[in-house]
Amino acid sequence: MAEKLSAWWRTILVAAALCCLLVAHPIITYAVRSVLAVPEFSQRPYDSIYWATTAFMIIAYFRNDNVDRDVEIARREHGNNFNQGGTLEDIEYYVQDYTGRNGSIQYNALSYAAVQYQINNRGPIGTAIYWTSGGGHAMVIKGYDTSTSFVIYNEPWNGRGHGCTYSYYVSNSIWRRGGSLFYQ
Repeated sequence: MAEKLSAWWRTILVAAALCCLLVAHPIITYAVRSVLAVPEFSQRPYDSIYWATTAFMIIAYFRNDNVDRDVEIARREHGNNFNQGGTLEDIEYYVQDYTGRNGSIQYNALSYAAVQYQINNRGPIGTAIYWTSGGGHAMVIKGYDTSTSFVIYNEPWNGRGHGCTYSYYVSNSIWRRGGSLFYQ
């Protein structure tokens, strides 16, 4: 009986010690930041080839090169009057044509978890946005930072990388997020 009791007490003491350890040293979760090396390019001096520049950035990432293709892509789509808008379907077509990679389009915003999954699997995300004032645009999500709930994206208008919270990227007073083009 004494041996059974001492085994029972040992179990209680071990459980109590583990509880004390967890209280003294809580489980720590670490923020994660992951950013793909998607090159940053500007659509300027043209005002409407944002879609071709977005395709160009994704192509350059997958091909690991910096060959300027945005005007070439826009001319293939629209001829000499190439300074015109395009769609996620156009971006998907030209990325597939230049890289052989098939994309998938979801006609709404990917969840923050899905963004992380795509980036962790080396897939940049082409996104359509719609200006609250009318018209549209396209950008490339290339990363995330869970410590701030940020997405990191390339803006073809100025050719720079930017970051903002995921919720802001999905909808704000300037734009709302449209579809997503992804490669995983």
